[in-house]
Amino acid sequence: LLTITGSAGVGKSRLVRRLIEEECTSDTAPWQESLACDLAGARSRADVIECLGAVIGFRPSSGESGEAGEDRLGHALAARGAILILLDTFDPVAEHAAGTLGRWFRLAPDARFLVTSRTRLRIRGEVCLELNPLSVGEGVELFIRTAERIRAGWAPADTDALLLTELVERLDGIPLAIELAASRIAILSPRKMLDRMGKRFDLLR
Repeated sequence: LLTITGSAGVGKSRLVRRLIEEECTSDTAPWQESLACDLAGARSRADVIECLGAVIGFRPSSGESGEAGEDRLGHALAARGAILILLDTFDPVAEHAAGTLGRWFRLAPDARFLVTSRTRLRIRGEVCLELNPLSVGEGVELFIRTAERIRAGWAPADTDALLLTELVERLDGIPLAIELAASRIAILSPRKMLDRMGKRFDLLR
């Protein structure tokens, strides 16, 4: 059980999905299949069961109690053997981690779980990897790459270096915020973006 933690917009979901696309489908991967489940809309234990159940083709029986349904889903996962399950955006249901994921982790010993969450789940067997914001240099590079993709032929002027550094710092090095700002390059210069940073969310909306 590996939980990728970090603030909103730092790139948790993008990282794990890229991992699954590029690494986990290789012939050398220690699992036979990988499945992804987005829990952004989940709010209860029943929601978690329904969401993951839909991905693996499982439906709880009518009138079945919560724990019974969780156990049957755990056994269904165990029957899949060596499988990788991505549970994306687990933080809305983190309070239910022990009763759902903690139970499946024990019932399906050959399964591997990859989770993204803003907070640790704090259940036995969990290993955490925290994603940090980008450094200033990395953030500036991301801004330039994004801006070049949005506006063909654009390149930063010599006078833009300090402006981009300040812009990245004021966006806290968050990749999503940097990309959203860079996507405005067709209508706003870096200087004008900085001028509007007093209303940061208006700039990024």
